[in-house]
Amino acid sequence: MLANPTTHIRNITGNLLMKGLNTAKDITAIGVQRAAEKLGLASESDRAHAWLTSEDKSTWKNWVQQSYEEQARNLSGGSKLGFESFVKQNMRSFDTKWLNALAQFNFNALEGEDIAFIRPAYKNALMQYMVAQGYTLNEKGQAGKVDAKGQFHEMSKAQMNEAIDWASQQAWKQTFRDASSLATMLNKLSKENAVSRLLVEGVMPFKKTPINIAKRGVDYSPAGIIKGIAQLTSGVKKGKVSTAQAIDTLSSGLTGSALMALGVMLAKMGVIRAGGEKDKKLETYLEDTGDQTYAVKFGNKSINMSSIAPATIPLFMGVALNEMIEQGGDSLDLSTITDTIAGTLNPFMEMSFMSSLNSALKNYNANGIGGALGSTLLTAAQNYGSQYLPTLGGKIAQFLDPTQRTTKSDATSPVGGNLDYYGRSLLKKVPGLEATLQPDVNVWGQTNTKDSFGDWALDFANKFILPTNVKVTNRDAVDNELIRVVESTGVTDFLPSDGNKYFTVNKQKYTMNAKQYTEYSQERGQAAYAALKDTMASASYKNASDEDKAAMLKKALDSAYKVVNNTWKEKLGAYNK
Repeated sequence: MLANPTTHIRNITGNLLMKGLNTAKDITAIGVQRAAEKLGLASESDRAHAWLTSEDKSTWKNWVQQSYEEQARNLSGGSKLGFESFVKQNMRSFDTKWLNALAQFNFNALEGEDIAFIRPAYKNALMQYMVAQGYTLNEKGQAGKVDAKGQFHEMSKAQMNEAIDWASQQAWKQTFRDASSLATMLNKLSKENAVSRLLVEGVMPFKKTPINIAKRGVDYSPAGIIKGIAQLTSGVKKGKVSTAQAIDTLSSGLTGSALMALGVMLAKMGVIRAGGEKDKKLETYLEDTGDQTYAVKFGNKSINMSSIAPATIPLFMGVALNEMIEQGGDSLDLSTITDTIAGTLNPFMEMSFMSSLNSALKNYNANGIGGALGSTLLTAAQNYGSQYLPTLGGKIAQFLDPTQRTTKSDATSPVGGNLDYYGRSLLKKVPGLEATLQPDVNVWGQTNTKDSFGDWALDFANKFILPTNVKVTNRDAVDNELIRVVESTGVTDFLPSDGNKYFTVNKQKYTMNAKQYTEYSQERGQAAYAALKDTMASASYKNASDEDKAAMLKKALDSAYKVVNNTWKEKLGAYNK
């Protein structure tokens, strides 16, 4: 993963977005501080955020730079990704020096990218703190305060440490490098023995960043408002947090909630979509024809934003809330709202470094040896082994292949579906072997191929340059009419869908292998398209109500599927017995 160029691009993009979000939070905090002072919940001595004028920046520029240079080693200490331990644990497993060098090079590159954002974040936070607290510099360049009598009092060591600690925490939080007790515990657990190492590293090779991203996602949400109010009213009194910390938390929540409101507005305008339709048939159809989950739409372009969370988490919380309201109508209740809040973790869970944990959770309830626990352990072992095949190799293989391939398992595989799928997932990462996989077929029986220079250029950009994923919506009059009828009636049973990999005739099961299933899917999808298109062109359809149109489309679809299914039952020998 670290060798993947988009990992570095996403890291930089994520840091840039968080810098913007953090700036908005700082501005909000100034207003919250003033309101808290009027309510008697804070005083001037609690201030940590301030407007910085050009004079302030000129005055403190050299001083904060010197402070950064003194603290640079401490600020850069500790891996952001929690991947450093993984690199050190596994470097000996690599047989060649160049693999060790590549792993270390990419790790150092990520660290350097973060330092480029930690430096200005620390200096800005420290400068704000000094101005907010009323500190000034004397002619010797020493920081302190001037009392009512005009006497200058230099900062004490305790005051200096407090300022440095505040600025450090702000810089770490902005770049997801703040301390995490859970990440520390997981790292220790992974070193206990071979089994714990396999389970922890297989399920969650990256620890600190995912945990801290989840924390930022909570901070920049309505939950941050509740947390901030609790801290400001009781946490400060109990000595658990400072007033400045409570105001910072509350300001994060308010900023995220404003972004959530923006998400609601953009969703109503049809500009942005969370996806994940309750009807799986509808969601599959929309994705097959160009839509993406957690995506911004521009014309026929769909831009997935899930890979640059957490800055986008509050935005998609608003989108998800809007979709829940529209789907729920008058039935919107606490349960619906809870589902909405829980659903905002989806873009976070879909991020690449969370893929191992996500697959383990999805397979937890799977049947197999050892039940749920056995399935989880097997998934962990598979994920752990996959980490030794560079993602970059897979991207190169998939780019060079003009056809998009699938890793769907072969239903006739002697090793079983899970292991067959795993083997195909590994093949997809190996140049030369990736092309041996079956082509991916959509619900219309079409394979996704790169047929023009534009197709190749977009695929190259998605795989090696862009921090997001861009798809072009590929819909014609048939697609548009299907979507219109769905929106009008709420019915989806006339939408095309993937078929089963087997048929049952006279209690006898006839299963297709991978190649046969590809051919079957192509014939099935193409027959469905032709049948629906012909139905839409008929006079009876044009004169029917939308409810009747839905029924006519369903009848046409079922008839087309029945013909193809009967053909394949005959091919598989079902009628010869």
